[in-house]
Amino acid sequence: MASTRLPDVEVGAPVAGRIGDISRVSAQVDGRDVWFESEDLDLTPAPEAFVSAFLIPALAAGRRLALAVPLAEDFQGHLPAAMTLVQRWWNYPVLEPDVPAASTAARERNRDGVALCFSGGVDSFHTLLRGPHKPNLLVMVHGFDIRLPDTGRMAQMRAMTGRVAEACGAEFAVIRTNLRQHPLFVSERWRRDHGGALAAIGHVLPASIGRLVISSSYALKLNRPWGSHWDLDPLWSGAGLAVDHYGEQLLRAEKIAAVAHEPLVRAHLRVCWRMPNELPNCSRCLKCVRTRILLSAAGALEGFALLEDNGTLAADIDALPPFGHAHALHQYRAALEGQLPPDVARALRRLLVRTRTPVLLERLGLLHPGMRALQMARHLGARLRRIVALQPES
Repeated sequence: MASTRLPDVEVGAPVAGRIGDISRVSAQVDGRDVWFESEDLDLTPAPEAFVSAFLIPALAAGRRLALAVPLAEDFQGHLPAAMTLVQRWWNYPVLEPDVPAASTAARERNRDGVALCFSGGVDSFHTLLRGPHKPNLLVMVHGFDIRLPDTGRMAQMRAMTGRVAEACGAEFAVIRTNLRQHPLFVSERWRRDHGGALAAIGHVLPASIGRLVISSSYALKLNRPWGSHWDLDPLWSGAGLAVDHYGEQLLRAEKIAAVAHEPLVRAHLRVCWRMPNELPNCSRCLKCVRTRILLSAAGALEGFALLEDNGTLAADIDALPPFGHAHALHQYRAALEGQLPPDVARALRRLLVRTRTPVLLERLGLLHPGMRALQMARHLGARLRRIVALQPES
C-alpha cells in the first residue's frame, strides 16, 4: 500500500506593517501568524526568513514547504545542500520546497553592513572583539532564549547590549518574535533548528546590513551535528545577505583565554539564563560554574565583576549533577592543565569521575546533551524498550 503523503506546510507572502513605532514583518505559516518586530529597525519582508526558520522543522515532520511567493535564486540554490546535510545528520527526508517559478528582482544590501547575533556570552564576545568583521549592529532576540513574557530580563539585556555597542562604536537593536511559539517549530528540538532561526533574523534586517555573523558553539576538534554549524549556517545565505559562522577554530577555553582580560568582557559577560534577583549571573548553574572553571584556569576569575571568585568554586563544582556532554568533558580536562587552585582541581576531578557513565551513553547515542536526570531515565527506558522489542522471542 502506498504511503499517504503528509500535507504541505503552507507559507504565505510576508507582509510588512507598523504598529505605532514598531516595525513588523509577518506571514502565515501552516495556518498561524509568525511575526518579527522591532522598535529599533525597519524590517524587511523577506520570504527567505521564513524558509530559514521552518525548513528543518518541516523536514523533521516529513512535510514539504509550499511558498506563496518566489525565493531569491541564490538562496534557493543552497537549499539542496542544506537538506542533504541534515539528512546525513538526522536522517530527515529531502523534500524540495514548492516555490513559484516567477523571477524575482535582486535585493540590494550594503555589503559593508555587518550584524552580529549578540548574547553577551563568551562566544559572541569573542566574535565581537576578535572576529574578522567589525560589526555595525549588535542584534539581540527577544523570544528565543529569553521568552516573550520575560520583559524584565530583556530590559536588563537591552541596557547591557547598549553599553557594549556604544563602547564598540556600533548600533544595537532588539528583535522580538513569536517563532518559538509555533507548533511546528517547537516540535523540533531547539538544538537542531536554532541556526536557521538566527539566519531568519538576518533576512528581516534592513538593507543596510549585508552580512550576519553567528558565533560558533562547537569547535572543529569536537565536530558534531548541531543546528548552528560551520557547514550549515552559510547555506542560509542569499537574497543579498551573507551568513557567516565564526569561531569554530577555537575551543571555548581558548576563546575565554583570548578575551578574559578585556575590560568590556570583565564588566558585562553574561552566561546565565536564570538571572536571579535581577543579577546577570547566578554563579551556581552549570553554565556559570563551567565559565568560572575556565576563567580560573586562565588566571582571570578573581575580581570578575559579574561572577563569584574562587572562594566557593570547589563547593559549587561538587554541587553539580553529572552531565552527559563530551564537549564539556574535553574542556574540563583542558582546565586541569591551567592555573586552578588545588581544591578546585580536586573538585573538578571528582566531577569528571561521576560523569564518565553519562558521557559514555552520549557517545553511544543513548542520550543527548542537556538532559536532566529524570529526562535521562525516561529516554534510556524508551530506548531499551525499543531494543527489547526488536529481539526475537526465545
